[in-house]
Amino acid sequence: MIKKTNILVVLSLFVAFAGCTKPERFPQTYEGSGNQQIRFSAEAHWTKADVTLNDLKADDNGWGVFAYYTGTDDYSKPEDAQGVIFNKRRVKWATSGENMNSWDYSIDAAHKKEYWPMDPAEKVTFFAFAPWKEFNSAVSVDNEGPYVTYTASTNLAQQKDLLWGTNTSGLPHRNVNMATYPDSIVDMHFRHAPAKIHFTINGASLDDETAAPTPQGNATTNTTYSSNNDINKTQEATGSTYNYYTLYWAYRVKTVTTTQTYRQLISGFKILINSVEMKNFIKDGVLHLNNPDSYVPYWTNEASQAEDFLTYNFTASDIVTAVANPGNQTTLSNGWGTTYLGVNSDPKELLPAPNNYIYMIPKEADDLVGDESNNIKISVRYHVIGLTKTVQFTRTTTTVSYQRVPYYRSGNSYYYKRTNGNYTTDLTRTLDWADVNNNANYPVNTSYTDGTSTNVGNPEWNYSQDNDGDGFLAVGPIASDILGGRDYTINLYLDGRELKLQVIPQPWDLQETTYDYNSFINPVQQSLTYDSDFVYEVIGSNVYINNRMGKFYFKLGSGMYLYWQASLIGDDAFAFTDENGEYLLDDNGDYRTTVRGDIGENMNYIYVKAINTSSHVTSKAKLRIYLFNSENRATVALPQDNWPFVSSSYINGQGQQVRVMEWNVVQTAN
Repeated sequence: MIKKTNILVVLSLFVAFAGCTKPERFPQTYEGSGNQQIRFSAEAHWTKADVTLNDLKADDNGWGVFAYYTGTDDYSKPEDAQGVIFNKRRVKWATSGENMNSWDYSIDAAHKKEYWPMDPAEKVTFFAFAPWKEFNSAVSVDNEGPYVTYTASTNLAQQKDLLWGTNTSGLPHRNVNMATYPDSIVDMHFRHAPAKIHFTINGASLDDETAAPTPQGNATTNTTYSSNNDINKTQEATGSTYNYYTLYWAYRVKTVTTTQTYRQLISGFKILINSVEMKNFIKDGVLHLNNPDSYVPYWTNEASQAEDFLTYNFTASDIVTAVANPGNQTTLSNGWGTTYLGVNSDPKELLPAPNNYIYMIPKEADDLVGDESNNIKISVRYHVIGLTKTVQFTRTTTTVSYQRVPYYRSGNSYYYKRTNGNYTTDLTRTLDWADVNNNANYPVNTSYTDGTSTNVGNPEWNYSQDNDGDGFLAVGPIASDILGGRDYTINLYLDGRELKLQVIPQPWDLQETTYDYNSFINPVQQSLTYDSDFVYEVIGSNVYINNRMGKFYFKLGSGMYLYWQASLIGDDAFAFTDENGEYLLDDNGDYRTTVRGDIGENMNYIYVKAINTSSHVTSKAKLRIYLFNSENRATVALPQDNWPFVSSSYINGQGQQVRVMEWNVVQTAN
């Protein structure tokens, strides 16, 4: 079983027996005696990666559920059951019939409605997995309970995401009854079982410098003016007259285009990636649905031999262009300093989207070292290539300014002042108008563009830092526990001939959450938003507050819900404070990650701050608002799409307008 441990401890290979070959044990059939039907809900904490809530609602999909009746005894294993209510029953989203728009398991006559026990003291235990389409054939039962057999894939486009169901505390719905769920609805919260691994890469600076461009030869200049029809004649008086006529200002645009040839010396070194190998990923594992630790999926495996592990190999064609060696010096030479970036101090994604991650069966760190260890080992082959070359290019500079001259109107004719003091309707002369350089309404604008560069002479390649052109092989292990249900970023840092690996864990739920919405909620009078005086930067739905306090506010109208609750969703990275930045504590003296209040007439203000203000990894939490009724049942304060609890919107990388439903509060690493 993979237990939750400190992410920075040394990772040891976890070897356990899955029991997946043991015979199934099914107790006798359960006959419900109550009059309250067992029903299911998935109204919150649905998470997604490749699997979305809509995917599960598809006609050929759904999720599977087990349920065991144990009378007044507690459940510990299937043999404790006095009856089986559900044995891998498929639960579908009903689009018609009496259960329309709900999760329905009474699909046909062989799968009838089931009821809670008549005696409220009698207990039922539920387990669930998803999605049905992908894993129903991989599910069975042994003497520990239901389990799912999972096989990882080295084809990133064909990886599968496995979800398992829990209650709000991250544990199975064990030993529950009508007293637990008086409305008879079991709220199933699905969570990720595999770990999700992203990779970034960066390196030490190799002094890639570019000399200043120097002009070559004489520049060519061309001056044009706006046409007569574009002359702007204002009603702004000049303050003087001519032959009793009131004088006004006329303006026209002057455009000066200058083309100059430059030469530039480009020199330096770039780190170029040839290939990346990642070894010792577990191939086959078993997810037990009866997890004993909150929010931690319970995995076992029998990996011990070489054939039990997977190796991922990524060549230049599998890696993002910005860091991979194109394998062609001409291509590299043409792009040096412009389109081709190489590896530098700025971390970049190693694998291209959309499949730029690995779904991994969790494993603990191995205490062994070197070839004896089964820790994940990452090998990077790379070159450090120097280049000196001279390029020549043209630079076009365009300056747009304005000119003005006094004019007066007589009848339908306009008369403009000449340098000799006389006025004429002639607009053909270009030297009589004065440039306007300091008028706020008519400023001078300058811009330039560079033309395509061409080499002057042959580039000089330098392999002095590249092992005489043979390149380097850097190897490093991941000596950290990898837990299920976490989204990790592993950064590969190239420093000379060494590879350093840094593992940054993030809860998967932070960036990937969807919901079934309850439309009968209180109206929103002021959407959740941030106080701009308390934040450092806002990018999309991320509010960066660094090591400062963040301030948010909102207001809900009266309705069926009486209370609001603000929650910080994450691995206890953030907590609530008072207006002075002092952390709020609960009855046990722990930092508060939830605060609750009555829905009233006043605006609600909440303050948040990272628990570790000097963290060496990025701290992140999702700020979410819940509503509670008099029975203490909650719903997320997000109604259907046409009535969003929306804070703001932004344009994403695909040019789409995205509504912010809840904020990600972020403190970057120090």
